[in-house]
Amino acid sequence: MSGRTRRILEMARRALAFVVAHPDQSAGFTTATAQLAEALASAGALSDQQYNGIRGVRSATAEKMNLRRKIRSPQLEHLASVARLATREVPEIDRKFVLVRSGAPNLAFRTAARAMLTAGQAEKDVLLKHGLNESVFAGLQALLDQFDAATEKSDEARRSHVGASLALNGVGHELLQIVAVLDSMNRLRFEDNAEKLAEWKQASSVQSTSRTAPEVAREATPAAAAATPVT
Repeated sequence: MSGRTRRILEMARRALAFVVAHPDQSAGFTTATAQLAEALASAGALSDQQYNGIRGVRSATAEKMNLRRKIRSPQLEHLASVARLATREVPEIDRKFVLVRSGAPNLAFRTAARAMLTAGQAEKDVLLKHGLNESVFAGLQALLDQFDAATEKSDEARRSHVGASLALNGVGHELLQIVAVLDSMNRLRFEDNAEKLAEWKQASSVQSTSRTAPEVAREATPAAAAATPVT
């Protein structure tokens, strides 16, 4: 969630608390208050989705890193070392079992590992003569399947939090529009009550910080903020 979106949500919560504490019996005011509460509830659900998605990506990333270590050592290293020894019988067989560099992208790592597994199964008879532990095939297959599952979990979690982030931007803009409507109502309601009007202005302002003067806080009115795209 961007800093601006977070500030908008904080403002909307303050604005909702104010209008609930100072209700008005008009139909328009009641409708706008209900819309504000509904939009905030939607924002809360999207915030949870975003947070859970980010956590899911981090968890799956850690799982993939752990699986990569297990796949490389000892599984792939065993195949590579046996293949090097087998070159005495089959020259250049070791070229089918070149270890992918440790820093390779996940897709390149996964592709190279599966290629080594396929080559190992095809050259099993030769490799067995030179010390191959045949159980490496089942172990490597299982680890690669787990790696694929972790990759899918990561992709799904990323889609979830990216979608939630985009939706939050839309809800943030909606909140600004609703508060702008309430702002116009409250300015009319409290035009003769300076204290209440000041309270409302404080509750409904979106605090932002200037990049050129970070120590200076600016207050954006709901109407002005609603006209600014949420990022």
